[in-house]
Amino acid sequence: PQGEGFSGIESFSYIVGTLGKESAQKKELFSFTKTLPSKEELASAQKYTCLEIINAEMFEGNDTYVEITVKDRCGNVTISREELKIDVTPPKVEITFDQNHAQNGFYYNVARTATIHVQELNFDSEGIELKITKDGEAYDIPISAWQSDGNDHFAYLTFREDGDYTFEVSCVDLADNRSEEIRAENFTIDLLKPVIEISYDNDKVQNEVYYQTARTAYLTVKEHNFRESDFVVVAEPQIKISEWSHEGDEHYIRLMFTEDNHYRFQCSYTDLAGNMAEPMEEEEFFIDSVAPQIVIRGVEDGSANAGEVNPVVTVYDANRNLSGIDIKVTTGIGEEVLVALQEWEEEQGYSYMLTNMSEKEDNIYFLKVMAVDMAGNKSELAYRFSLNRNGSVYDISKISDIVKRTYNRTEQISDIIITEMNVDEIEKYFIYITRNGKILPCVETINSLQANFSQSKILYSVEKNGDEKTGYSNCYTFYQENFTKEGFYRITCYSKDRAGNEVNNTLEKKQAEISFVIDNTAPKVVMDGIEEGGVYNKEEQIVHIMVQDNFMLKKARFVLVNQAGEELQSWNYMDLVEEMGDVMTISIPCCEERQFLYYQIADAAGNEIVLLPDMQEAPKGFLVTTNPWLQFISSPIKIMMAVFAAVIICGIGICIFAKKHLKMI
Repeated sequence: PQGEGFSGIESFSYIVGTLGKESAQKKELFSFTKTLPSKEELASAQKYTCLEIINAEMFEGNDTYVEITVKDRCGNVTISREELKIDVTPPKVEITFDQNHAQNGFYYNVARTATIHVQELNFDSEGIELKITKDGEAYDIPISAWQSDGNDHFAYLTFREDGDYTFEVSCVDLADNRSEEIRAENFTIDLLKPVIEISYDNDKVQNEVYYQTARTAYLTVKEHNFRESDFVVVAEPQIKISEWSHEGDEHYIRLMFTEDNHYRFQCSYTDLAGNMAEPMEEEEFFIDSVAPQIVIRGVEDGSANAGEVNPVVTVYDANRNLSGIDIKVTTGIGEEVLVALQEWEEEQGYSYMLTNMSEKEDNIYFLKVMAVDMAGNKSELAYRFSLNRNGSVYDISKISDIVKRTYNRTEQISDIIITEMNVDEIEKYFIYITRNGKILPCVETINSLQANFSQSKILYSVEKNGDEKTGYSNCYTFYQENFTKEGFYRITCYSKDRAGNEVNNTLEKKQAEISFVIDNTAPKVVMDGIEEGGVYNKEEQIVHIMVQDNFMLKKARFVLVNQAGEELQSWNYMDLVEEMGDVMTISIPCCEERQFLYYQIADAAGNEIVLLPDMQEAPKGFLVTTNPWLQFISSPIKIMMAVFAAVIICGIGICIFAKKHLKMI
């Protein structure tokens, strides 16, 4: 109070405190208790101004109060009270997770739920700041509603998706106090299992697990959180493994199986988060590039044999396939011989004895063995030997095709080679060759380069081989140039050995008769009743056809087609001549367009004559019709005669007109 009539301030004090706290502070700021103050002293006591600083930390709270008491010198008292909220403490933020068992430091294969705990008297949920990144980019995760218990406030958010995360939280309270920025340790969520894929460069398999050549396995691991050392390969035997290569989340490695062996291997992988790939079944296969080894004992290749012959065939192979072993015995002319087999197993092999070979007749024999192992590797071995208990035997296997065909063209024949085999030395031999029943002189020469060929003689050479151990052989070579002339040939080889046995290849028991035909002439076809370009005014035209060949006709087919190339009718000459004789009679029906008669004819030696639609010089065809107009326009002669007649008529008309005109003049 100021001015006259006021007694002035006697005392001025305040009390600062917080409800519930005993740390209240009382302080007297002004006191004027003088009994007889001067006029000037009373004037100065009429007003009091001061600035008092309160310790905010001591009196922090939402129930803080300041109470001011003023008493004048007349005993009047005024009390003023002001309530305050003092908050100088920043919020305290804490982050905890429900899953804390990381793999390899910070990888989790389960979802993680984070709990945000804020300790704050004046909490404001709007003041919460979340900074979350996933794979390096800002990411938003829904947060739960806040729950409060006094000064403790809680909210939750869950990291469910695969990714690399960072997570920071800060808070600003209602008093604008800012907390420290709390950062959780970086972590990775990985819920996906790795995927292992396998492929091979070589899938050419035999019998499910056998391969002839090396293989390379290409393995791909699809995984984001990949570490090379976590990939495990268990292989028996050891294999070559390449370095890793990477493309994003795909990782590549090669397993190389280069050597022949029986391989087993298995791969497994667990990623950095502890996710294990689906178990891979054990891979098992064989690499086998070696063909079976075939060994024949008990008979010599190229030998002549008078005593017991018991050939033994052994097939050696680590991966042998008994069903892939084929043992066949044939004669020199290719006839299969039935043999009995006794078999047994050996180390790394299997053996077969031909137990009844000695019972067979004297002849040339071929023992042919084929073996295919489990991997498909194939081996073949053939021995030629003879049984000679009654003189020589003859190998004509090199000319078996000529003999079987019977009819041959000169170009189909190479040198004719006949091998005579005997256990005893061949002391005498003679060669007889006939052409169409006439004996041709046979002249032995050294080689074909020095030969002077003539159609009236046969030139040949002889190569002699052998000894007492393997027997003896004469190899007769009759040069190709001897067989250029057509005819029926027959070759006879006669010999006498040291034991006095006299034989020749034509004997039935020798099974080596040699006869064949040389035919270089193509068949001929003769037609009567139809000509190229002919026009026939008939309902049908009868045609007689005869096909001739100097030896043996094998095929003769005739086809009637229209102008569009469509087949109208066909005839098999070979079938029809059996009923009609040498001449085939056919009927060409009436048609409103030209028709064509094509044919394909071949003899037993392969000589052929053809007239086919695709030939460059196609036939002109013929017309069989009763239509006068078609007959007229199809006949060039009739057209020319008509034109000539028209010209004459026109000339006569002109002359008559000229005469009449002259008379009028």
